[in-house]
Amino acid sequence: MKLSEALHHLGVPLETFVPQHADKVLLFGTLIGRDDAFLLDRVMDSGLPFVALSALEDSRLGRFYKYEAGTEEGVLGILTKALYQGSDASLERFFEELDEGYLSAECNLGEEEALELAQTLQEKRVVCVLGADLEHHFHAPALAQWLKLLSHVARISYVMAGHNATLAQPLPLELPQAPDVLESFDGTVTYACPALNNEEASQLLGSRQFGVAAKVKNGDRVEIHNALGVQVRTFCMDETMKGTVALLPYAHVPEHFRYAHSTIKQVG
Repeated sequence: MKLSEALHHLGVPLETFVPQHADKVLLFGTLIGRDDAFLLDRVMDSGLPFVALSALEDSRLGRFYKYEAGTEEGVLGILTKALYQGSDASLERFFEELDEGYLSAECNLGEEEALELAQTLQEKRVVCVLGADLEHHFHAPALAQWLKLLSHVARISYVMAGHNATLAQPLPLELPQAPDVLESFDGTVTYACPALNNEEASQLLGSRQFGVAAKVKNGDRVEIHNALGVQVRTFCMDETMKGTVALLPYAHVPEHFRYAHSTIKQVG
């Protein structure tokens, strides 16, 4: 199930970004500007303060809170607990039993960072812009439950990059299950994203660190094996990128979770 469908099923609407309806913007997702440059421009031009949660650095956003790809459930769990102020006594035991220490370690998002982020969002009308990369998350129904709970404990509404606004019939709150095991994306990982031009659609864009991990050099022809299939691309090193996640641009991004463990082999 897609995240937008799961949210609708739980009675959570997706809205249109209206700066006058918010005091702050929370960007949650990866490279939102690649999927919806118009929306990101509106956020940047709105004059509203914003903060970003992302698994990949985006040079346009300045300071951001980084988490490990695939651990979005844990990120939402930590943030929701940090924002919970005891206004709903029926949730007290749920949050007492939530092991934010484990979640923080798996997400690589510190508890102090989560509290710092929560403090910037408390008592404010927050518009959370969800990245299009979350639409095909492998745990989309669980993510939707966490997002609904988050909007229950704080004044948060949702917009999704590349997605139109949708109405939803309000429904009772369903508590999510605390994740026992979070997905680990170690080693060489690729992130499928929209290509900005035709040339990019034939490239694999990665950092110097990725090149070392994958044992490839700038300009090498490489064969990429992952859950999206087999791709033959040219590796292009980008000195502005960091880490061992490379961008795999597509003219039409496959409907699949965008992060993928990848085996990279030099060819030809």
